[in-house]
Amino acid sequence: MATYSVQNIFVEDTLRFKPAGVTAGYILSINASGDSQWIVAPSGGGGGGSVGTQSFQTITHIPGSTATWSMTNGFNAKMTINSSTASLAITGATNGDYGTLIVTQGATGSYRITTWPSPSVFPQGTYSFTTTGTASDIFSFVYDGSTYWWNYNKTFR
Repeated sequence: MATYSVQNIFVEDTLRFKPAGVTAGYILSINASGDSQWIVAPSGGGGGGSVGTQSFQTITHIPGSTATWSMTNGFNAKMTINSSTASLAITGATNGDYGTLIVTQGATGSYRITTWPSPSVFPQGTYSFTTTGTASDIFSFVYDGSTYWWNYNKTFR
C-alpha cells in the first residue's frame, strides 16, 4: 500500500488529514500553476459560485408581500405559502448558481406562487402546484446569468 502526502493529506485505504482537525474551515485550492494550498473557506451560501451552506434556509412568506431568497444564505430553501398570489424574488444569484426550493401548502391548500424572479422559464412554458393542504412541491433552478431555468415535481407527502 502506497501513501502519498501533500500538505497533510494522506491517501491510504481512506482519505484522512493529519493531525485531525487542522483543516477545519479550510479548502484545498490548486492554482493555475498546479500548486496546492489551504485557503480559508468562504462564508455564506451558494451565491457567486462560492462554497456555501447546504442547510435549508426558511423563506418567510407574508401574504401581500414578496418572499426573498438570498443566495448568500444558501442554495437550499423552503417556504410555506398561504396566499393564492405569492411572489418570490431571488437576490445574489450569479451565472452558474442553482437552487432547490421546497414549497409547502398552507393548511387549506390551493395556494401558488404567481410572480417568479424575472425572467423565469419552466418546462412546456408553465408550472403548477399541488392543491392538497400541507403537501409539498420541489422546484429547482439553474441560473445562466440572465434567466432562471426551473424544473419541478409535485405532491410530496
